[in-house]
Amino acid sequence: MSRRITLLTAHKGVDLHAATAARVMRGRLDGGDRLVALHRCELHTFADDAAGVSAARLLDNGRYFNPNKHHYGHFELEGAAAWTDASGGALEAGWPGAARGSDLAALAGDARALYA
Repeated sequence: MSRRITLLTAHKGVDLHAATAARVMRGRLDGGDRLVALHRCELHTFADDAAGVSAARLLDNGRYFNPNKHHYGHFELEGAAAWTDASGGALEAGWPGAARGSDLAALAGDARALYA
C-alpha cells in the first residue's frame, strides 16, 4: 500500500512579505479585518515507496529543513493515490493526512491545528 509523506516548513522569524500582504489584505479586502494571520510555508510531498524516503531522513539531510531557521510539520496519508497536475482535480480526501510530528506542540497531535 502506498503512503504519502508530507513535510511542511515555515520560517521561525518574521516574514516581511507575509506581514505586508496581511496588512494590505486587512485594509483593502472585504472581510479583511477578520484575517488573523498569514504565513508562507513550503510543502514537500513524497511517496514512501521511493528509494529511502522517510520523514527522519528528510528532516536530517538539511535540504528541506534547517532547525535553526524553520518550524516543521510531518504528515502521512495512507493509501494515497497519485496526484494530478495543477489543472486536474482535487486533493485526496483527508489531505495532508495524520499529523506524525512537529517542533510546535500545538501541531504535534492534530493536523487541523494548521487551519485554525
